[in-house]
Parts: sequence; structure tokens; C-alpha cells
Amino acid sequence: MHIKVSYMPIYLKCQRMFRLLVVGHEYEMNVGLLLHLAQKEWGLRYPRALKEFDGSQTSELEKLLLETLGGVKHDISHIHPVFRDVEKEDFEQVFQTLEKRIPEISCNLALIDARSIFPVQTDVFLSSKEISGVVDKIVIIDGSYAPSLIKTHPPPSVGVWKADRLQATAYAMLLEDEMDIRIEKAQIEYVSSGIVRDFPVKTADRRNVIKCLEDMKATLEQERDNRNEKMCGSCYLRRICKWDDD
Repeated sequence: MHIKVSYMPIYLKCQRMFRLLVVGHEYEMNVGLLLHLAQKEWGLRYPRALKEFDGSQTSELEKLLLETLGGVKHDISHIHPVFRDVEKEDFEQVFQTLEKRIPEISCNLALIDARSIFPVQTDVFLSSKEISGVVDKIVIIDGSYAPSLIKTHPPPSVGVWKADRLQATAYAMLLEDEMDIRIEKAQIEYVSSGIVRDFPVKTADRRNVIKCLEDMKATLEQERDNRNEKMCGSCYLRRICKWDDD
């Protein structure tokens, strides 16, 4: 049984959502999901703005970010064709929401070492006998290769979220197999706020990745799964979730 690394954070949120996606159901499109798609595309272009930023005033970085956002707005329908079917009002709402984030994003991006988010490669497919996935970026941290993930949800007050840590660690393990090297660090880019955090890839995290994959396989083999009711209100699959099974 082959597992996608991208399913790990979904499994940790809700086993039912994980199962529904694996069997082929798709998210119900809404403004929240459109915002996620556009924010991720914009986050991938932050290095373009930082490359032109001379480090003097954040107002200059704000202008550069606005330019890159304009590029995303122009290109997004080609990258994600679902935007072709979006009502104009919803389309504009997405980009107005993103534009309001520019002051916070610019302040945080101005504080980082811009080289940490410059990609060596992007959208790199990695695979082993049991798991596979596409890592958003491979970057250089402290002179060594590291996986870097783009996340559109807010960051915790310190560190990174557990689900993000495990997903990034899984990519680090795949990257080690692919390149036959030791990966010491991984990175999460919380692009909705411009915060970038790296962390050491620890032995405990590696064990937790293996345990999570085993649990995911067991869930798919079982006839029942557990629904996380706390997630139901914001779930993109709630209309097809079989409430009567609980």
C-alpha cells in the first residue's frame, strides 16, 4: 500500500477526511480553498520580491510583494483552472484578502535571511516503496540541503506545528534516500504571515513518521474510522461525510 506524504497532516486532523480523499473524493471548492491556492502560489514567489529588496525600508518590500501578487492574479487561472469558474466577486475577494496581509508579511520577511527561501529546486517528486510526495522546495540551510514546505495556515507562537514537523521529516527521509545524504534540518514557510522557521530533524520525529504511516495504513484496512467532530464546521468534505455511520 502506497501512501502520499501530503495525506499525513490530513490524517492527523481527521481519519474520516483522510479516507474520503484516498478513495477519490475531492474538496468542495469555496473561497477558503481558493484563498489557500492563491496564497501558496504567492508564497512561492516571495523570493522574487526579496531578490529585488535592498534591505532599506519595508515600504519598498511592500511594493515588490504587491507586484508579485499582481503576477499571481494574472497567472492563477492558468495554474489552477478552477479559478476560471469562479464568480468575479469571489475572485476579487481572494486577492483583496491577500493584499491586506502585505504589511505583516513584509515586516516578517524583512527579518529573515532571504537565502533561506531561495529554492535549489521546486516541486520535487520523491518516492520510496511505501511513500511518495512532491516537496515544495529544496533549499540550503547551514550549507546543506533541506526540504522546505509552504504552509498557508498561521504559525504557532513558537516552533512549528506537529503535523508540519512530521510531514517535513517524512520528506527529509525521502530526500535522504534519493540523494544518499544525511538531512539535518527541515523548514516550514508560513506564507500567510511571512514567518519562516527551520528545525532539526530529530530521531523521535523519524520514529513518529514511521508510526504515523503504520496507523494510516491500518485505518485504510479497517472497516471504520474516527471522525474529528471539531473539524466538521470547516471541513471541505462535510457534505459527503457519512454522519449516519457514527
